[in-house]
Amino acid sequence: MAFVVDAVHAHDYVVAVRDDADRFFLVDLTEALTGHLAPCREMSVFSGVRAVTGTLVWPGGYDIDPEHVMALAKPLTSDKARVTLQAADRSKILTHREDLMPIISVFFGLIVRMFHDERRHDTPHLHAFYGEDEAVYDIISGETLTGELPRRQDRLVQAWIELHRDELRANWELLRAGEQPVLVKGLE
Repeated sequence: MAFVVDAVHAHDYVVAVRDDADRFFLVDLTEALTGHLAPCREMSVFSGVRAVTGTLVWPGGYDIDPEHVMALAKPLTSDKARVTLQAADRSKILTHREDLMPIISVFFGLIVRMFHDERRHDTPHLHAFYGEDEAVYDIISGETLTGELPRRQDRLVQAWIELHRDELRANWELLRAGEQPVLVKGLE
């Protein structure tokens, strides 16, 4: 299975990527930006591409199957992709908030993040984002603490919490110990 570990916008609808085997490619996504990815045709969205949890994601919660990404890789572009990744200005890719809250899962357009700050609250929780919507969920009960997601996405997050509660609690303990959380498999 393909696993994208690094990515930056190269030009037009082309992304420079590095996979988990340390191979570099330029990937032309022009033809892939249809259906649920159509909003990524807006260059201000597309240029915000980055690698998260093994695939490409864009602001607004858009993502693409990594197998599809690798199928669109252009042959003989290793050197160009490597140079593009090394020279990339990454200062504008993550917002300050995203930098503080590590992503632990991405699925069905949802981005799930988790962080721990005892000064603010010690309740085990996570933040789920869908487009511009955000909700905070209690890991133990699965209840929404604040915010709101569309009904379908809210149900998906609650089902995902139920399935992965032990992993989420383990991540919370890692964060409490000052360590980075691990990725949690999304819904399929």
